Amino acid sequence: MLIFVWLCLQINVLNAQTPLSKCPKNYMLVFGMDVSKITAIDGNLDFEGLQLKFDWKSIEPQKGLFDFALVDSVLNVAQSHGKKIVFQFQYKTFQGSPPNVPDYLLNDPYYKGGVAYYPDNSSIAKIWLPVVTNRLDTVFKAMGQHFGNHPALKGINLPETATVSTTTDYNVSSYINGIKANIAHARAAFPVSIFIMQYLNWLPGSGSTANLIANLRIIADYTTTFTNTGFGGPDNKIQVNPPFTKLMPIQHEYDGRAVLGNATQWNDYGYINPDTGLTVTAEEILRYSIDTLKDDYIFWLKREPYFTSDVIPTLANYRNNCTSNPLGIRKYTSLIKIYPNPTSDMIFVNLQTEGHYNLIIYNLIGKNLYHKKFTKDISVNLSQFLTKGFYLCEILSNNKPISVKKIILN
Repeated sequence: MLIFVWLCLQINVLNAQTPLSKCPKNYMLVFGMDVSKITAIDGNLDFEGLQLKFDWKSIEPQKGLFDFALVDSVLNVAQSHGKKIVFQFQYKTFQGSPPNVPDYLLNDPYYKGGVAYYPDNSSIAKIWLPVVTNRLDTVFKAMGQHFGNHPALKGINLPETATVSTTTDYNVSSYINGIKANIAHARAAFPVSIFIMQYLNWLPGSGSTANLIANLRIIADYTTTFTNTGFGGPDNKIQVNPPFTKLMPIQHEYDGRAVLGNATQWNDYGYINPDTGLTVTAEEILRYSIDTLKDDYIFWLKREPYFTSDVIPTLANYRNNCTSNPLGIRKYTSLIKIYPNPTSDMIFVNLQTEGHYNLIIYNLIGKNLYHKKFTKDISVNLSQFLTKGFYLCEILSNNKPISVKKIILN
């Protein structure tokens, strides 16, 4: 028995010493807009910030009249704590909650009822109708114009795709087109430095499992056409029953091509791992998220006692024990100055000592856009060969990377 216990301890030590294949960004998930939860991660280096949820109705109480006061206050609090915010924008409700869309969407015949209802009276906006997605385009534009440039904003997360198919105006092709329209509208509305993520899980009307996966691929492939855009899932179980497993076998294929992320939610904690017969651990979830799903972002619901007793220690244990950052952005000690940033044209690079350096500028999917050697100082006119957007500037010393900086051309 003592030998068995000792072996188990050694296995755990070895596991902890095995580097993760990526360095994901971790966020604490809060269902709502309670920014006071930030105190749970205040000063914690392993959490970049909070994922919060707000609904359509809360920011547009009347048609064309927008109220971003709560959004502003949340972003300002996060900034004061040195944290970021990912907003999950909802037009869908769960567990019998009433619609969370503006009243005009429900009452104006132009929007054809506005929402579809589940058997328990939960609902989802009819985004398979162009009149609804066109209206959402206006909403996304208002959001982007008002808070898209806030330094504390990290990303916008769109609702999961699981829906109902009981309305006569629904078909899966129109639904896929509506999802794609929302992705495009959100991407166009926000600066490219803000990621856009669509949650995928189920598309009713797909028919067979093969057709469902093919339809999910259509949306996943679509996200790769945009910079800093991608997809993920609302539940992060190592193994679950259909239909939620359908995305899992394909997500890893998009590593480096799309922004990937998954949420560890209420039922993802405390269940029995079918592979081990034991309660799942945060370490198992973390490794599955990174090594199998290739997540760039992980959203952890603050469910106790799991969050405090397991998630926080696990993330601390793996701190700096990984091989890359999200989307291949590597982390090195900063030895350089790059300014101004953001810039409208020129950037200047200065190092403290002379040497043999290389400057490489590439986009988020790793395409090399510019490469030049220098000894200490260099200036580059980005506007001559780049369009407005978000890029990465990497410095190599003797062909070894020493720093990667995010740069914005506006």
